[in-house]
Amino acid sequence: MALRGDTLYVADRKNHTVRELDLAAKTVRTIAGTGQQERDPDNRLLDKPVPARSIGLNSPWDLLLQDDTLYV
Repeated sequence: MALRGDTLYVADRKNHTVRELDLAAKTVRTIAGTGQQERDPDNRLLDKPVPARSIGLNSPWDLLLQDDTLYV
């Protein structure tokens, strides 16, 4: 998890996504991942940038928020 103000970012390992929780508004939205587990052993998907919500993740475990960058 990573916290900035009223926004909590959560690595949702079982659903293969990263969630953004607005603690003040009490809302949740997916900011990364499709909900499908990615299985790309050759890392072919790393060849080019893609929108965060259009790519599958593989059980994200941890997050780091540094300045304006969220690392998964």
